[in-house]
Amino acid sequence: VSRVLRPGGRFLSITFAQPHFRAPHYAQEAFGWSLRHAACGDAFHYFVYIMCKGQPLAPSDLALGRQLGRPPPAPPPPITMAEDEDEDFLRAIEL
Repeated sequence: VSRVLRPGGRFLSITFAQPHFRAPHYAQEAFGWSLRHAACGDAFHYFVYIMCKGQPLAPSDLALGRQLGRPPPAPPPPITMAEDEDEDFLRAIEL
């Protein structure tokens, strides 16, 4: 869409995808557009995303888009027990 959209053109996306899922994908500097979104609906919310070609991304959206390509944070180290703390739970409950 970004490749064929004229400068000043707008791309509207209407979806049930919430901004924390969808906005990082739309907030890519390479697309060359600004990003706005709004929630609509009463019982079920749907979201309208508006991208305007040729306008810059807001700094917060730019940072959001840059997070998309980063690897996820490393998981915390596993919790280990000292040998004297090891318990045999099946024997303790006498099955």
